[in-house]
Amino acid sequence: MPMVWVAVIAGLTPALVGVTDVFDGAEWIRDPVFDGIEVIDLFHKADADKPALSGPRHVHTCFRKVIELPASPAKAVLAVTGDDYYKLYMNGAFVVQGPEPAYPSQHPYYLLDVTDALRAGQNCLAAHAYYQGLLNRVWNSADNRSGFMLALDVTFPSGRTARYVTDATWRCRRLDAFPEDRTIGYQTQFAEDIRMDAIPAGWRSAGFDDSGWDAPLTGRQDHVFVEQPTPPLQVRRAEPVLVKDKGDGRFFYDFGTELVGCTRIRLHGPTGHTIEVRHGEELLGPDEVRFDMRANCTYQEFPVLSGHDDLIEFYDYRAFRYIEILNAPAEPEVWVDVRHHPFDAAASRFDASDDVLARIWELCKNGVRYGAQGVFVDCPSREKGQYLGDTLIVSRSHLTLTAAPTLSRKAIADFQASQRICPGIMAVAPGSFMQEFTEYSLQWPMLLRNYLWATGDTEFATRMADAAFPAFFAYFAEYESDAGLLVGGAGKPILVDWPKNLRDDYDLECSRERENAVVNAFYYASYRAAADVLTALGRDASAC
Repeated sequence: MPMVWVAVIAGLTPALVGVTDVFDGAEWIRDPVFDGIEVIDLFHKADADKPALSGPRHVHTCFRKVIELPASPAKAVLAVTGDDYYKLYMNGAFVVQGPEPAYPSQHPYYLLDVTDALRAGQNCLAAHAYYQGLLNRVWNSADNRSGFMLALDVTFPSGRTARYVTDATWRCRRLDAFPEDRTIGYQTQFAEDIRMDAIPAGWRSAGFDDSGWDAPLTGRQDHVFVEQPTPPLQVRRAEPVLVKDKGDGRFFYDFGTELVGCTRIRLHGPTGHTIEVRHGEELLGPDEVRFDMRANCTYQEFPVLSGHDDLIEFYDYRAFRYIEILNAPAEPEVWVDVRHHPFDAAASRFDASDDVLARIWELCKNGVRYGAQGVFVDCPSREKGQYLGDTLIVSRSHLTLTAAPTLSRKAIADFQASQRICPGIMAVAPGSFMQEFTEYSLQWPMLLRNYLWATGDTEFATRMADAAFPAFFAYFAEYESDAGLLVGGAGKPILVDWPKNLRDDYDLECSRERENAVVNAFYYASYRAAADVLTALGRDASAC
């Protein structure tokens, strides 16, 4: 039997390289605050009894490990994942963030080449992991599933290999720099009144002393891991196009267009000094930001300075154009780490002699770009959720603008996976907020048809049709009248003329108990789309 070189370096657990489980030998590590906290099953029909929520919320945790490499790697491949979210750094430099939203039965990991991020000698692997704990459309959170895991396979120029994994020898520290206070949007995110003195300076670098940090909890939860079907988010630095010093510590920044990203503020001031940061999409007056936005988001936060050279890094993303800073002790340096699904702006072009029309095109194009945040969010501010009805439109636009299929393919699979909750498909997926609308569910076959027509991807379309169509149409058939029409909402709420104050006296309640024209128009369109898919696949269209 040939010898296999196994590394035991810097106290890491040894593991074989080249095994089929990309995380073989790796432990799922968690903040000790979750010790004894049980996972909550949050998946249910929208009208079913809801489980009681308990457990931590708004948990920011630093994980780190220093490894010693005998030489610069010839190749280094990283498998990494977390729950709800993580930002990974190597030797102080940002590497990747993720994972993108998914159900725990299909929990994604990235497989990345990180050769250039490592060097001979000491290397620091550091992750800022986050568990939100809110019941919303963003993540599968509030379920007490949390943690972080990686496996790093390194090949050296000599041909030797080593594997470095997360295990009990890693160190962790819960950050109390993010006080749990106000939420933004529809319980979408927490405000970040960051206390800079509570963030350990230099914790992402090898020379940092973590001897006072804790050992993490180890042991996997019930995730089933799959490789992330989409590439990592594209991140770029955006500078303001206009900066104004308004006097008395007030500064105004205009980025020239709507952005989605995480704000960065570099500033030095007295220990305990509080500044105010306002984000917004509109102005209330000259250089005055409307931070109490129309989207039910109050983008007003109060970071506290440490007395040293601070780099304030907002963890969660916001949608805005303007920033206003008040009570600044000196002029700050401000930029935004803009984020979105990879988007080649040069892949599509629209020429028009009418400048207004050209600007409308760019506005809409940017809306598609910034609405692609690992899933097709209905908006990147108030809800940040992937709604099926919204996705039908945005997916088609995204495919037209980019010809890139991965995000549309993920969306289709996300909604198919929601059949574990309801065979008739959920209105928003993935996520821990259980929401259903009849008309949205009925649009899933249209989403699959549009994808197939745009890409010609028969393998994926076949797999999705076979997985979804039988249970999908059997579910709705249970609610048909003798005439073959759906009665009411087929066990789901109806969205027609919602909300109530905009119905123009339409009797929606009555329609929930009898045949509804709009619902049945979608029902017909759903069958028509399924038949188109089966025909394109060379199948019997009557099979659905």
